[in-house]
Amino acid sequence: MSAPRWRAVPAAFGQDPAALWRYVIAMHWVAAVPASTDPAVVHALLRLREDATTTLERVVGAVPLGGEHAVEDFAAVELVAAPSAASGADTTASVIVRGRASVDVFGPGGSRRHESRGIRPWLLADFREVTALSFTVADVGAIAASELPPPGASASVDGDGQWAEQGGAQQGAALSGRRLDLVLGVPGESGEHAGGARLLPEGQAAAVHRMRVAGEIFTLDVESYIGRRPRATPLTQSTARLVTVPSPAQEVSATHALVSQHNDDVVVTDLKSTNGTLVELPDGSQLRLRAMVATVIPPGSRILLGDGVVVELLDPAEDGWARGR
Repeated sequence: MSAPRWRAVPAAFGQDPAALWRYVIAMHWVAAVPASTDPAVVHALLRLREDATTTLERVVGAVPLGGEHAVEDFAAVELVAAPSAASGADTTASVIVRGRASVDVFGPGGSRRHESRGIRPWLLADFREVTALSFTVADVGAIAASELPPPGASASVDGDGQWAEQGGAQQGAALSGRRLDLVLGVPGESGEHAGGARLLPEGQAAAVHRMRVAGEIFTLDVESYIGRRPRATPLTQSTARLVTVPSPAQEVSATHALVSQHNDDVVVTDLKSTNGTLVELPDGSQLRLRAMVATVIPPGSRILLGDGVVVELLDPAEDGWARGR
């Protein structure tokens, strides 16, 4: 991962200071919370910054979701660098967003906005070959890749703030601003999203994804609960699809997983299953889902529930038939 640079964009003229955000930047993670967040929460994040072993789970665990000091809007990103034959380095970003918080992710193919879309408690997605990140809110437009500094550029002052090396943000208090831009490498300029996902032209509806379970193909036009004896939540039981699968050894839980589509993404949630949920990604790597964390999974993946039960996420362009229940 190349030496990161950051820019905390200050408040616009006349902007309410309460609308600003506080940013905590560590070597391998970044957290963003509203300026109105209880100072004790910000201090807890600053303490985690001092521990090089801090994980994304610990960062999220420091942000209360309930009680008097609940934080309704926040974002957290964990950065992991791995060797890449194409570029020499491949930075993977695990991005969690809640409420109005959004993160624009830049890569060689362009940019993509990750927002929660109302999913609770938060929405998680992994992005590959990340070159830059911009922390913002859902109702603010994304910046263009051309607004980010070119490779090798030195820190400079512009109308929106100052670019600085990341190391300076790892000391002292949290940063404050209405947006945080973090540059890891060279942002792309084409019209596709980072991580291989597609950028939909303005006004074009998202394609309806499909999944194959035990030979049957289902459209993801409604929430689909999968398990030995699946049950939907009271709020969705009148509209949800229940997909019953065999599990002689009972490795699959009664209501094991939830598969749904939000915009152009497929989101999978392990519903506190007994044996967990493993995902085989299109590149051959594997991902074990965190219980009750909604996670964006790319088409072409295989979801392994146990007892030989496999949920295949089909590409929207793949021919086939679909039927609902």
